[in-house]
Amino acid sequence: MADHEVPDIYSDLFNLLENPLGLMVVLARTEPPSSPGAAQASKPVAVLRFSVENWKVLIMTGRKQIKSREARQGAPIKIADD
Repeated sequence: MADHEVPDIYSDLFNLLENPLGLMVVLARTEPPSSPGAAQASKPVAVLRFSVENWKVLIMTGRKQIKSREARQGAPIKIADD
């Protein structure tokens, strides 16, 4: 394990940016409106950078784990339509 403290980050939003050399995922979280009727803002909390190859392995591994979990539960994990 790391010999330093690892940050614990909560995110409910993400933005995925791509270029020929890799990908960048910007994690953010929604902030409460500053006043009634104000637009809801978001605050970036982390930036993750990946090589294209590493990103592909991460996605493939995540997909495999999700499918395994759905099989164990006997039902798909539901995601809101919007």
